[in-house]
Amino acid sequence: MKNFYSGSRLLQIAVAFLFAISFHTTASAYQMMSTNFYIVDSKGATLKDGNITIYDNQYNDGIDWNDGTKMNNMGENWGLIRNNVSLVVERRKLVTGPDTAYFNMWGMQLRNYRFEITMENFDSATTAAYVWDDYLKSMTPVSFSKITTINFSVDNNAASKAAKRFKIIYTTPANYAIMYATNKGIKPVTLDGITAGRESNSIKVNWQVDNENIMNNYELQESADGIHFNTIATVNALNTKGNLSYSYTDNAALKTIEYYRIKANGNYGDPLLSDIVKVDAVPGAIETIVNVYPNPVTNKTVKLNWENAATGNWAVSLVMPNGSALPLQTQVINAGRAQTTLALPAGISPGVYSLYMKNATGKSLVKTIIVL
Repeated sequence: MKNFYSGSRLLQIAVAFLFAISFHTTASAYQMMSTNFYIVDSKGATLKDGNITIYDNQYNDGIDWNDGTKMNNMGENWGLIRNNVSLVVERRKLVTGPDTAYFNMWGMQLRNYRFEITMENFDSATTAAYVWDDYLKSMTPVSFSKITTINFSVDNNAASKAAKRFKIIYTTPANYAIMYATNKGIKPVTLDGITAGRESNSIKVNWQVDNENIMNNYELQESADGIHFNTIATVNALNTKGNLSYSYTDNAALKTIEYYRIKANGNYGDPLLSDIVKVDAVPGAIETIVNVYPNPVTNKTVKLNWENAATGNWAVSLVMPNGSALPLQTQVINAGRAQTTLALPAGISPGVYSLYMKNATGKSLVKTIIVL
């Protein structure tokens, strides 16, 4: 177990941070949660303490020499605790499922406090987090993109200064939505169904919502392959309790196969996604076709053959194996047949990638390429 000596609180925080990163291998995937703890009075906020957790699969979830024990400050102390060991630095495996970070505080006085939480490299599509206050029985969502601030007070009730009053709970976005709604005394919103059908030269999409009272808006998303989606319209939520029906007409719909889904954005955290609905092509419809040659791709150069394309620009992105996208050169297409050349990044590694192409109307095409 690693121990620290500190002549001041700020030095201990600095040493904790240095200790947290000193053994970390930057080449490996990691996540980080760090907090700063403040005393708040009429003069403002004064930094008092802090702690750090590094999540990386090179570590284990037990207590060992990778973790840093916390030394006492004069007055208030703000640390972490695991297996009854007080820590200033904790190292654990990546958060890929339910997990909890337990804060540990002592030496609290009758006054106001604040702690700030900073998160790095967490994916809001698969993970959600919230702070649970065991004294107030309340939950506060933790942002993965900006600092989360928690203000609290210690009063004459002993529970307000309990050592384990606060913790961060990691869960899935769906479970978080349910827990948030339950904590606030409301039923979670549900997407009951989505349908879509052709109407003349357009496609009308319908969806139903139940228990809508904490929603922001709904994004209508379209796809050419049922995998890669982009938003083509946003509909504001009515936030009227009960069952509601929404619809949107896609006047730029292609005559070929189309896929749609709804992304429901709530005021409680991460979005919900509906099922995917498929709309068949119009019989005899002329489809815009893009062929890649050669494939596998050599010399980091992609040649594209376009068939039945309308005049216009197609924005192109290279989708990496991990799902991230890198913008490439916009392709300028003339009507009918066209041939274009696309240069890939010089340092790209061999592997399987996707080319995601979208025109001005929001319609998309996807091609899989193999880079040698």
